[in-house]
Amino acid sequence: MSNTQNRINPGVPFTEFSNPKAELITEDAHNALDIYCPQPLCRSFILRQNIGLQPYWRLTEMMDFENIGFLKTIELTGIKYLICADCDFGPLGYHETNVPEKEYFIAADFVRYKKEDNVNSLV
Repeated sequence: MSNTQNRINPGVPFTEFSNPKAELITEDAHNALDIYCPQPLCRSFILRQNIGLQPYWRLTEMMDFENIGFLKTIELTGIKYLICADCDFGPLGYHETNVPEKEYFIAADFVRYKKEDNVNSLV
């Protein structure tokens, strides 16, 4: 196995799903698959399946992420953008710091998803 294959992201892009609503969302509106960084050569594991809620992937606990980075808060808006903690790619989503309820949002159509039958999976 080559060094390049070891670095390949085990996830596939949102655009490769023929029916994203059926394939990516469980009956109780959670993410059906593990979520990875959108960059093809980054293997950063961001979120386990069945944690995020639709619309977007909404979380209420920062510690539910497996791996995520935060940019500095934009003082005017109170928004912190979420990025890949390994390669700094983003934004992948955002967190509003000026609201009483803690919520973190990841753009569902921007990240990669690990399919069980994905041959590139090297976890």
